[in-house]
Amino acid sequence: VDLNRNFPDLTTIVYNRRRQKGFRTDHISIPDNYWFGKVAPETYAVMKWIRSIPFVLSANFHGGDLLVSYPYDLSKHPLGHSMFSPTPDDKVFKLLAGIYVNAHETMSNENARCGLSPTKSQKGAINGAQWYSITGGMQDFNYLHTNCFEVTVEL
Repeated sequence: VDLNRNFPDLTTIVYNRRRQKGFRTDHISIPDNYWFGKVAPETYAVMKWIRSIPFVLSANFHGGDLLVSYPYDLSKHPLGHSMFSPTPDDKVFKLLAGIYVNAHETMSNENARCGLSPTKSQKGAINGAQWYSITGGMQDFNYLHTNCFEVTVEL
């Protein structure tokens, strides 16, 4: 199980309800049908921890490219293609991600490579759905369920 695809898909709920007047995009409940699927014990433990402490800012770290991605991770494109899919707090997320990128010597270097890769990496800060659309990611879950602003740092 990929733990960063194992969280409840709350982003689709937002996309489906975004035209409703007064619909909020924070503190969205976990759908009952989520618990009938394969919830990894690690995912459950992280969700319990996240819900027990009112975090306001967090980062998770992945191996991979050399960038910082921010919500939404799930593309709003009807066919799931990569597409810029901003949250209502997009400016704040860009600021947070940019601060990390600018403070990271390698990530802020335009000529840097990711590990031994012969190709240039995706540099800087990018909207997750624009870069690589996924469903069930932790940063979307944190943002939509607990209102915690989370970014993903790819190193």
